[in-house]
Amino acid sequence: MVELIRRCPHLRVLEVCGCWGLDTVEIHSPTIEELVLDNNGVLSNLDIMAPVLRQFTLQATMGRDFNVLFSATMVQYLWWWCSCEQRNVGIGETHVHVDRDLIQQIAQLPEFSVLKIYLAAYGHVFGAPVLDLLGTYTGILRLKVVIRNLKRTKECPPNCVCDESPNWRSQSIPLLSLEEIEIVGFEGTSHEVDFLKLLFRCATLMKRMTVRLSRKVFSSDGVYEEMHSIFEAYPSVECYVYRSSGLVIDI
Repeated sequence: MVELIRRCPHLRVLEVCGCWGLDTVEIHSPTIEELVLDNNGVLSNLDIMAPVLRQFTLQATMGRDFNVLFSATMVQYLWWWCSCEQRNVGIGETHVHVDRDLIQQIAQLPEFSVLKIYLAAYGHVFGAPVLDLLGTYTGILRLKVVIRNLKRTKECPPNCVCDESPNWRSQSIPLLSLEEIEIVGFEGTSHEVDFLKLLFRCATLMKRMTVRLSRKVFSSDGVYEEMHSIFEAYPSVECYVYRSSGLVIDI
């Protein structure tokens, strides 16, 4: 690819799609204005240097040793869809591991306004790694967290390493730009309730909170009452709760 770009001195638009086995992407171009990377494989290295780049779309799976260098000072439209290999992140069915190097690499990505996190939680506590990620991007405007506890979920065992740092429950980071939060798949477990409280505590200027419940939640579970007590403490925030069917619940 490096040689191809070198041979195209007037290249303005480049789309790289469906490339299996392409683990390293290096694009240095003084002319590219629009770039699309849709990588079917695992991406280990991303090196972009494009001084006139205005639009950049990336969809890829980040490898364990993911490394990124990004220099594009004129970019106006930026869309990243980066999933992580299961062994990289803080949630796993057989083990839980927070890769601090990965968090540091993510911190090198450009600033953006919307963050969507999809968690294959498998019943594990996810507050600590998500708090680390939010601490990396304190300038986001909108946050969406999708919790996926699949049918094969097993109960988190006592003293599981996923909660070996429980102090995240009392921590707070300034998310002063965060205005809208949406949580999908909320089951109302104790650590999910603690996570909800954490978001309210950090996003002090939040305007809207939307919670979409898991189909496992019933009115007799006490989840409604718990959420009502939390929402009541923040009267300036518009709070909405939806059943899995889509019906609005009056909390």
